[in-house]
Amino acid sequence: MPVRFGGAGGGGGTGPAGPAGPPGPSAGNVLYPSGDTAFTTDTAAINASLNANRTTILAPGDWYVGGAGITQNDRTLRGSGYGTVINGPVGGTTLTLSGPGQCTVSDMTFKGGDYAIQVNGAYDTDFKNLHITGQKLGGVRIDGDLATEQHWTDVIFRGVGGVAFGLYRTTTIYTGSQYLDRVRIVEPAAGATHGFLFTSTAAQPSLNIAFLTQCVADNYAGMACEVVNCAQVFMAQCWFAINGAGPAGSAALKVTGGFMQSYTGCYTYSGMTASSSPSVVVNGGARGVDIGGGHVFDGTPTTVAIGLAGAAVGGVTVDTYQNYCGGTFTDRADLLNVPARALPGVTNTRGEEVMSRLFCTATPPLTSGTLVLSYFTAGKTELISTIECMVNTAASGGTYAGMGLYTVAANGNLTLVAKGEATTLWSSAFQPVNGFNTKIGLTAPYQKVAGQRYAVGALFVGTTAPALVSAVPSSGTPGSNGAVTGTTLGALSGQKTGQTTLGTVGTTTHTAASLSGWSWMPWFVLN
Repeated sequence: MPVRFGGAGGGGGTGPAGPAGPPGPSAGNVLYPSGDTAFTTDTAAINASLNANRTTILAPGDWYVGGAGITQNDRTLRGSGYGTVINGPVGGTTLTLSGPGQCTVSDMTFKGGDYAIQVNGAYDTDFKNLHITGQKLGGVRIDGDLATEQHWTDVIFRGVGGVAFGLYRTTTIYTGSQYLDRVRIVEPAAGATHGFLFTSTAAQPSLNIAFLTQCVADNYAGMACEVVNCAQVFMAQCWFAINGAGPAGSAALKVTGGFMQSYTGCYTYSGMTASSSPSVVVNGGARGVDIGGGHVFDGTPTTVAIGLAGAAVGGVTVDTYQNYCGGTFTDRADLLNVPARALPGVTNTRGEEVMSRLFCTATPPLTSGTLVLSYFTAGKTELISTIECMVNTAASGGTYAGMGLYTVAANGNLTLVAKGEATTLWSSAFQPVNGFNTKIGLTAPYQKVAGQRYAVGALFVGTTAPALVSAVPSSGTPGSNGAVTGTTLGALSGQKTGQTTLGTVGTTTHTAASLSGWSWMPWFVLN
């Protein structure tokens, strides 16, 4: 095995002179590949050099290494760029770090083998400018109970099976963090389960896990990024995406348990068609999780943007976001906070209007037994307990009166989710907003969710129906506003005849086909 001491191109040393190498540093032990494909000669030479020298430089070429290790402090293993290809053995790990501090591994390609790098204990260690490709079980595996303050910069994974980047903890003890900058996991191998996995089996969430900036895990058929029972996780400007081939429950980003986590300015995409596979899932009683500003949810039209079925009540904050999923924003209505967006008609200081009062120029009378509806998309998340309207002409002889809130499904079907009923409703005209006969208390408070499509309905049964202040969203011809049929912009208003009550919350539904257009859009405000 030729070994040369001194700078590239220099002489000296105990071995014969090797071929001229690329320009390199002025000091360091420069090694050249032996050509032995049995993983013996190259492995022994690298281990000997790492033990004897602070810096080991690997020349370009194909190396065959299995079981190389860094066990001493202040060691640098540096390749000569991606042309330094470290081939790993099937059934083994190419490079292991066990216990050293202040070490650097950089500028090379790890190819094949079961794992490229395992870190069983190391501190203040840098990994940078690495290409990791073709490993069977995983790219990087870290014992997070022992490995502290690891820095990974400009690392690319391609065609890696299993878990590309995995950190595993068993204790809650503060051990230091993983710092990942521009770590990109693309083109995963068939059957790969995770891009990034940070997981702990400790009785309580493990502390100080990871900081990720501009990292990518793309085109996974499983979990692009999963965080389990961890605390102090901070990710910014990351890209996590899954395709449509994974099992039910797959997610671009999944958080199970833990607390004190922030995901800011990220993009998550779910190619799954099942609503059980949202872009983002938060469960396991997780709390203190912030989906930070600028997050973009994306996916197929039936996908839920964020699934909160198992999150702690009030444990998730969603800041400013965009939702391109086309389906429901969230599967549960108790987000800690979703700030209002600048939508027309949103009254941010007091409840939320279905449309601005500036547009209300009509006072059409209701018809006894006909449910009338105004559709809108919620601009903010809040707990509501009343629905209000404005009355131009009072009702009389009423036997039933009520107002209700419906969710609108992607196919246009309505489900009653909240209601209030009182025969005295609308019995006085020209009442001020918040007047005794212009609002109704809901039978139970309801958490309205930003981004969800809703319809507010009013129903009167009796002799003289009230006239409600309304907007005119069309030319006035019944049905021409495309309320239920004939428009790609979504319903604005609608009606359904033959009703005696609003029905039962959570049970009563109306199909889109059973509704017809109504030429007015009653004004409502939800508080």
